Amino acid sequence: MPNAALRWRPAGVEAKPAAPNDAPPAQQGGGAAAQQFRQRLAEELLPSETQKAQLEDIFAESRQKFARVRDVRTEADRRREVERIRAETNARIAEILTPEQKPAWERLLAESGARGAASSGRVWLAQNGKPSSVDVRLGLTDGTSTELLGDALVEGTVVIIGTADARGAAPRGGLPRAPFH
Repeated sequence: MPNAALRWRPAGVEAKPAAPNDAPPAQQGGGAAAQQFRQRLAEELLPSETQKAQLEDIFAESRQKFARVRDVRTEADRRREVERIRAETNARIAEILTPEQKPAWERLLAESGARGAASSGRVWLAQNGKPSSVDVRLGLTDGTSTELLGDALVEGTVVIIGTADARGAAPRGGLPRAPFH
């Protein structure tokens, strides 16, 4: 799903409030979920000593960034910032893994999403010329696109990613709607 579809909403519609599980694992259950995830990471990926040190650095930086999220003014901005930090952290971890470790990493991420650690979002479809919202569960993101979990939408569904400006020009040289793949 293009991330633009997760950001767009019709004028006058407030952002969807964050669900309790939208907090990153480090902020769920007083850090217990994050600690459990880190333990599984160590047991299943068997990181080298160098990787362990790199992981500690990554997690320390992420904790600092998550702590600063509390100072963000609006809930929608906090949610976007949490998602950005989560994606950045996951990408940094993936960069230090060997090809043999990556399948286990992907499985850990998928399993954590299946247990409710995934965040939720809302996208809009054009139905009968009017926007209609659909709530979705979000998985992995690369900062440009986000994986959808569950079956709220089927591949090829056209979602709204923007609107034309007053002159009728489409945003960023593209169509205002795009299918997700």
